[in-house]
Amino acid sequence: SQFIIFIIKFNNLNKADFVTAVENTCRILDIDIKETIAVTSDIDVLKAVGIGVAPAGASDEVKDIAGLILGEDDSDSLVEFLKEVILSE
Repeated sequence: SQFIIFIIKFNNLNKADFVTAVENTCRILDIDIKETIAVTSDIDVLKAVGIGVAPAGASDEVKDIAGLILGEDDSDSLVEFLKEVILSE
């Protein structure tokens, strides 16, 4: 399997633009959005991607939609999550 990890930070975008930006990035990279993982508190993005991951500090509404929730230390939890996903392939 091949993994492409990219981190996107969009400044000054409204929610609709954020989803469009993720969709466009996937299109440019020729990646099916349903084969992606997003770590975000943006509900629309969580719904659009294949695996949605919420930060520990996210609202209950975001956590209910996300497939996974990071631990209390988001950065360490993210590293462990990515290791698990990559090594399981």
